[in-house]
Amino acid sequence: MARCTWRSLGLVAVLAAAGAMAQDRPQAAPPQTLDSVPPSLKLGLRAAFVQSRMPTTPVVVVVPEERSFIAAVGSWDLDAGVRYPVLIDDGSWAARAAIARFVRAFEPKSVVRWTAPADAPAWPVSGEPAARQALIEQAAAKPWGVRIAEGDARAAALKRRWDDLKFKPPGLIVTSPKDPAWPAALTLAAARGQPIAWLEGPGTVAGYIAPAEADVFEQQIEALAEASGWTWSELGDDLDAVTLCLNGATKVFLGDAGAGDQRGMLAITDLIGRRVGPPGDKSRRQRWAWTGMIIGNSWSSAYCAMSAVFLHPESAWLFDGYDDSPPWNAWDATAAGKAFEDAGLTVTVDDNLHRGVAEWRKRAAGRLAARSTDPLPTGPGGVSAGIVCVNTSGNPDFFELKPGLAKPTDVPILARPAIVHFVHSWSAASPADARTVAGRWLERGAYAYVGSVHEPYLQAFCPTPKFAQRLIVGLPLGVAARIDNGDVWKINIFGDPLITIGRAQGLTPSPRVEKPLPLQGARDVQAGLAAELKEQRFDAALADLMLLGRDRDAARLLEAALRESQDRISPEAALYGLASCYLAGDFATMLKAYAIAAPRLASEQAVERDRLWDARDMLWHAAYPALASPTKELAELLARSMRTETLQRDAEEAFSAARSAVSPESARAVVARAAGMAANETERKRIEGIGR
Repeated sequence: MARCTWRSLGLVAVLAAAGAMAQDRPQAAPPQTLDSVPPSLKLGLRAAFVQSRMPTTPVVVVVPEERSFIAAVGSWDLDAGVRYPVLIDDGSWAARAAIARFVRAFEPKSVVRWTAPADAPAWPVSGEPAARQALIEQAAAKPWGVRIAEGDARAAALKRRWDDLKFKPPGLIVTSPKDPAWPAALTLAAARGQPIAWLEGPGTVAGYIAPAEADVFEQQIEALAEASGWTWSELGDDLDAVTLCLNGATKVFLGDAGAGDQRGMLAITDLIGRRVGPPGDKSRRQRWAWTGMIIGNSWSSAYCAMSAVFLHPESAWLFDGYDDSPPWNAWDATAAGKAFEDAGLTVTVDDNLHRGVAEWRKRAAGRLAARSTDPLPTGPGGVSAGIVCVNTSGNPDFFELKPGLAKPTDVPILARPAIVHFVHSWSAASPADARTVAGRWLERGAYAYVGSVHEPYLQAFCPTPKFAQRLIVGLPLGVAARIDNGDVWKINIFGDPLITIGRAQGLTPSPRVEKPLPLQGARDVQAGLAAELKEQRFDAALADLMLLGRDRDAARLLEAALRESQDRISPEAALYGLASCYLAGDFATMLKAYAIAAPRLASEQAVERDRLWDARDMLWHAAYPALASPTKELAELLARSMRTETLQRDAEEAFSAARSAVSPESARAVVARAAGMAANETERKRIEGIGR
């Protein structure tokens, strides 16, 4: 097969159409050059057009640690059309659940495990940031055909290559070799062609910084953009995006200086990418770039970036908790759903009759039909949509529906990675905390999230129909979710700001081209299943079936194993199996698996430490439609699995289930146990009143 070079792909012409070619080079002009469209659309088309011309190898590569991740991404060859997703499996249930989520959406030909050979460079210890930086930069440059000589300036070598290709990067990546989110930086630098700027993020992801600190951070980024050699200071030039791959502060607090100021708390991603104004300039600052932020550890940040690059949403779910009257109907989910549907996505809309907490919980369980006249299905659990849009209100730890109140525990289990647009006050106030709304969505597998850090007022959000239309015409996420020409405000964008779906521009996902992997010793996960089953290593077999996206097969295996050799199913095996059973819709087998896995899920501290939120919540999601006629098995599991986040509600539901399926004495024992878990006297008294 002929080599697939940049010029044989016509990428020079592509870049010319994107306004990235030298103006003195004669080219056949497209019907409309990007210099004639607004910078917002120009940025989206630059990102989407280049991505659509980069072939994808339909293999998912799973690596065990950072050293192998660097080697695997560094082995991409964009000139030869070899580019494949790489995900990190650190051995945890949460990491493997994330990989499985990605695999279901990507649908690869195969999933392989690979470890870098012994002679590959070691990952330097944290006290050697310069050595880490060198390895990451080399890995980001190699896919572009750049081999950096000893002593050569890495950024300069890559720029010479891009100059030769007449390529101009769409944005700047900001990360630190000390920050665990650097895998996202490497991914987006290599895949999208963006220089990396090295800078530590101010503050912590759980906190905030002062305006003066934010201004210093912005000026440092501007200086790094200037040093890159690319134009950056105006929208429509070379660098029009900034991606912060950092676990730094996500918000800016005005403090005493902002007393009485409605702005109060600002979103870091709406402030970075705007020039620092003169003293006394309180809000309007000149934007030079649109910004997004990726937080998390090494495996989760890699997951977010690989999802942004390799996944292309084909479906959307929209849930509207607003009234059908002004001003709320400007955010109408039905109108937004029609826009997505007209663009070719498969769309589910819950609006009008289906917008209360009961309908939400049934949808989360996979048990709510699309039309009110349909019977409730009993199919797979969870939500599989690639785009999720929700209109609601509330605080960081709850969201109100019409009628009812939902908690972060009620966020649906995502079968596939999703982009989430959440119109709601405060949802992103603490995005690293899984007990908050945004934190739970990110924990569930959202690879991009749009939400507010504070009380934003409704008009701060791009109306949901407009957001849908802007994505469809080709605006990237970092632009589509923003109000044009707005003041610095409270909406944060987590994820790659250059995510596009671009349906209306005729842009297609990157072509899939089967090429040999340049990774010696890669082992097909599928190939090891036979030995695992023969040796009855059910923990490994069930984990691998989940990684392969074979949830129905995993559910069948678990059902048979529980029937024939239940003593061979460990709590670890049961954890993997219950996830597959939930997604496959095998509720009966899932309950049996949950009973075995319960010791791993009984402790709040263990759930938080091991990031088992999804596994624990699956029980309650699956149980909700069955509460009207619970079995004894279900009632006993609910009694053992009450959560402090929703303690009173869990106690009420477990009490009713126990009274119906077991005995009045068991129901009273539920109340006593829940009262002992209460955080304070007020909660204890409310719980003790259950059933009276």
